[in-house]
Amino acid sequence: MLNKLLFNKGKELEIEVFTPYEFLLDIEETRPKPARLFTPDWWKTIPRNIESLEPLNGTVKSCPSFVQMFNQGIVLPMWCDTILSRKDLNFNWTVANGNFSWEFHFDWQLLDYINVPKYQKVFKAISPWFIKTPPGISVYQFPMFFDFNQDWTIMPGILNTDMYHQLNQQLIYTSDKDEVRINRGQAFVWYVPFIRTKFEYETYLADERMKQILSNQANAVNTKFAGHVAKDMKKNNIL
Repeated sequence: MLNKLLFNKGKELEIEVFTPYEFLLDIEETRPKPARLFTPDWWKTIPRNIESLEPLNGTVKSCPSFVQMFNQGIVLPMWCDTILSRKDLNFNWTVANGNFSWEFHFDWQLLDYINVPKYQKVFKAISPWFIKTPPGISVYQFPMFFDFNQDWTIMPGILNTDMYHQLNQQLIYTSDKDEVRINRGQAFVWYVPFIRTKFEYETYLADERMKQILSNQANAVNTKFAGHVAKDMKKNNIL
């Protein structure tokens, strides 16, 4: 299964997403998909601006940083109905299909060293999906941003998928419930490709020329109503 993901329009990057389980390809809801197809419901319903305000003021939906984020990368949906549970201090997992399994990370690998009571156990999903990227391309592993999930979260990280294609996600159990269910097709984990590179930076006090540039940019933005920045980015093939 080949998914073509975009850094931005006109710059296409081929990412191979594959599985040894043919039946997963036959189930539409378990197939990996572009992240834009998993934007949260609240985002879809929120207005772009508040028309009762004068001048029109934009909501978060008019902010290009959010628009760009939701357009990046690929999401792996959960491949099988899964129940994660706890009884006293004992944790367990149950799956609907015996082809799939989970493991645990020992507490001494992470939880013993951090003081976050909500973080109760680290599960490890044995993922049936793999990602292969071109040389020099890695992927960020992210939880589903702004999903407001109180029951579990995926640990973020970086995977060098041009060398190692395995994706075993670390999930932290955060629920106050004794049992949580992750349904087949539910958005599970988010991957965003990036180019590995070294960089240097400098820190300095802005001179008068730079202050003027910043002032000009701010004034230019404020010459149009909310939302035009994203439109300009689309015009320049950034979105």
